[in-house]
Amino acid sequence: MKRKLTLILLLVVLFFLSSCDFLSSFFGEDNPEATTGVEAFERHDDIISTPLDDDLAFITYNNNEPSFSEDDWNNGEHYIELSELDSLGRVGVVQGLFDSEYLPDEDRGDINSVTPTGWSGNNNKYPFVSANYIYNRCHLLGFQFSGLNAEKRNLMTGTRFFNIEGNLTYENIVTDHMKTYDGKAKPLHHVLIRVTPDFNGNNLLAHGEIYEADCMQCDSIDFAVYMFNKQPGVTIDYRTGKNWANTDETPVDPSTLPGATDYVYSSESDKFHLPSCRYADDIKAEYKIEVKAPRDYMIDTLGLIPCGTCKP
Repeated sequence: MKRKLTLILLLVVLFFLSSCDFLSSFFGEDNPEATTGVEAFERHDDIISTPLDDDLAFITYNNNEPSFSEDDWNNGEHYIELSELDSLGRVGVVQGLFDSEYLPDEDRGDINSVTPTGWSGNNNKYPFVSANYIYNRCHLLGFQFSGLNAEKRNLMTGTRFFNIEGNLTYENIVTDHMKTYDGKAKPLHHVLIRVTPDFNGNNLLAHGEIYEADCMQCDSIDFAVYMFNKQPGVTIDYRTGKNWANTDETPVDPSTLPGATDYVYSSESDKFHLPSCRYADDIKAEYKIEVKAPRDYMIDTLGLIPCGTCKP
């Protein structure tokens, strides 16, 4: 009887352990259907802008915990570090330690001289977007606490939704905190901030950014969030920044439309070609974009011009 009971208990334990392994694999990275948040956003097709709820501007990242090292604090001394633009002209990680003594006194100046990647020819107007234009030149480190103005290493193309609902929300939080603890009646508070743009492959437009902040003197400004660079009601091609309105709030896969044909174009040009075209062969790999879509879609939706040689 004891042997039978032991055997039953052993079977129960084995079943439980195997069940745990099954649950772990179901909710883990091996099951794409179980992913959420940043993972789900990174796995979607580059041409689809809204894999998550349209009203969701950001989610917590890394359990809402910033991951700074001791060296990042720079012994409490103010600093700003900006990455150089990469070979495609894209911005990189920016970081700095800020406090109220370094808040700019002047108003923000003109930044129209800077043209970040994904911007040229793509800033379309939509009646349902606040201020109409879909894109803003977005500061990675906000001007209101960094004083950085028309600095190309700190400006990224971002949707109006991304800029106002995401960036500005957290810029106001950290700036208001520094102004509250400005050293007049209370200790001066230092806030460490890092912004990491999220570019997928050779895409010219970032899917979003990771925004981390940590206060040296308190825990109220400790957070890590992922902000989505999207615009509700608009489909965005993150490879180039081109965009168009969703007629039914559902992004369209052009390859499923009648008359879809294989075409090639460069993110640096406004012309499209047949894959066999000699000019298509001249397009550098980092700028080459292959798409299957109807001819009218290439012209009317993507705003491209047919090549005069291959006449697609």
